[in-house]
Amino acid sequence: MIALRSASPARVLVVPSPLGGPGTVAPLVAALRDRDVDAEVADLADGGADRPRLEHGDAAHADAAHGDAGVASAPLDDGRPMVLVGHSAAVADLPAIGARLRHVAAYVLVDGAAPHDGATRLDLLREDLPGDIVEGLAAAVAAGQRLPTWTDDELVADVPDPDQRAAVLAEVRPRGRELFERTLSVPSDWPDAPVAMLRLSPLYEGSAARGEARGWPVVRRETGHFAPLAQPEPTAEDVLDVLARLDVHPRPTIAVDALAYDDRGLVPAIVQQHDTGEVLMLAWMSATSLRETLERGETVFWSRSRARSWHKGATSGNVQRVVAVLADCDADALLVRVDQRGPGGGDHGAACHTGARSCFHRPLDA
Repeated sequence: MIALRSASPARVLVVPSPLGGPGTVAPLVAALRDRDVDAEVADLADGGADRPRLEHGDAAHADAAHGDAGVASAPLDDGRPMVLVGHSAAVADLPAIGARLRHVAAYVLVDGAAPHDGATRLDLLREDLPGDIVEGLAAAVAAGQRLPTWTDDELVADVPDPDQRAAVLAEVRPRGRELFERTLSVPSDWPDAPVAMLRLSPLYEGSAARGEARGWPVVRRETGHFAPLAQPEPTAEDVLDVLARLDVHPRPTIAVDALAYDDRGLVPAIVQQHDTGEVLMLAWMSATSLRETLERGETVFWSRSRARSWHKGATSGNVQRVVAVLADCDADALLVRVDQRGPGGGDHGAACHTGARSCFHRPLDA
């Protein structure tokens, strides 16, 4: 899918856990690149959130400039919007990284707890994990033990491929009190950009619920904590999905006039509820009605029978607030992600003229 936007597409920076290594998220970055996303890995091992290291290609890397400006002085920050994707314990570092970038378009928290000022990583773990587990970890850290101490058997459920497990264990970076008990510094204005969450394992359900309470879109999967490594393709789709819900598009854009309209000057538009994926209707758009849709922020279609534009919900009140408009690979069809509302802004709007929620409600008789 290609977004209909005039701005430069956002770049995506994927930050692996400081307890793991770049290899734990490298397959996800490769899957994003396969989808025409400008994505990179940032490894925090060399100095924390203010000194990320960019990973290019396979094992090679290029060090960012480490001056007073931190990340902002690195070639990474070229002024384009940046999406920060943090996995696991790296989520706690995203505010500090974002504070050093000129333009953060969005944050995606992947199986991790949103940080708050004055907390430690142990505090964040207490918000999600069972008490006996966290207190056991806290006691081990206080006694000088360095964690994690993963074994091959412990990883097999989330990482079934033995070569991938071996790679994880080879990169694991056990840390002690300097990481787990360090007080996090979170800017008072964070989040300074939209936030979405991707919950991969039930252990982080508490964080997901708290994010929803703050109005953040959440995608829930049962693919396991190491899904960026073990299941990169669906994880990449999920990252792009939550970004689309924030109206952030890291893939190339296309102009309205560049679409492949038919001989009537029309293009089909599939309308989908943005947060559930429910298909609501199929209609037609002209270049004029599409521009009006983008300007108004609500769907405007072209009526083939009346030969004129019509604003969905102008009479019924069942308006569709536009979240994103995407073109397909051939640029001859549109996907319009909307929030379908009812009269007066109610939650239970009808897309169909019959009053049904969706126009697609008639099963075929075989």
